Amino acid sequence: MFCTTCGTKLPLNAAFCPGCGTKIEVPSQTPEWAKPREVSAEPDAQAMPTPTVGAWDRAAQAGNEGAVRKETALGATRKPRPSIVRIIVLVALFGLLSFILYEILVLRMGDSISMETCEPPVENAEIGGEWRVIKAQAMARVIESGIETYYAMHGEWPTKIESYANSGNPPSGNPGALPNSDADAVVQQVVKEADNNNPLLDPSMLLVATKKVADGTKLGYGMNFCDARRRGVPLSDMAFGYQRKKDGMFCRFVIKYNPTNNTVTVSHPDLFK
Repeated sequence: MFCTTCGTKLPLNAAFCPGCGTKIEVPSQTPEWAKPREVSAEPDAQAMPTPTVGAWDRAAQAGNEGAVRKETALGATRKPRPSIVRIIVLVALFGLLSFILYEILVLRMGDSISMETCEPPVENAEIGGEWRVIKAQAMARVIESGIETYYAMHGEWPTKIESYANSGNPPSGNPGALPNSDADAVVQQVVKEADNNNPLLDPSMLLVATKKVADGTKLGYGMNFCDARRRGVPLSDMAFGYQRKKDGMFCRFVIKYNPTNNTVTVSHPDLFK
């Protein structure tokens, strides 16, 4: 080792140069890489490496751009999905159309649908005929009792019968038998009174048909009063009757008034024909 000032060779472990007296500084034996580094509290922005886009990043970015372009192209041709509001409107229109069809086919055409096909006759079955006889007799008693109860409650007969009672003349035609239209009106009046919670009769036990069927314009078997009401048949278009024993066809009850003893009877002359 030599003095850095005068170049004199220095003895081992010399503190001062023997030539010029300069203090000798012994260099540190610790390597530079092993010395501790001072870390600044704030990062040096200039010292931080600038992130670069690698090959994988560039490929991913290119793929995303391609997917965006593809989605844009599909969106231009894809049909829009129906909204919830549109679905609700379609369901409501379908329900309205179904209701209108029901009104037309069932309620407005109840005469041709219900009255003609309510209860087809039981062919070659004696028990079916006997059951029709029992029902006809029971319904006749129900109607007759209802008319008499009306008279007991009001002190007069239903309007059509009362007109004969006041005149003192029996109805024309079949002795004592009211015309079909008058007979229908009598039972309709009693049933209407029963609808007002007066205990005249139970109309659910009665068999009815429209006047076209009852008058023979159309053939039919009749139907239960409650079913006719549900199907929208108006009371004013109802005729009350029974099913004939032989074939189950609908026949009107015959209402007779006798002014001599002031009595009313309900019969079924065609029951056994």
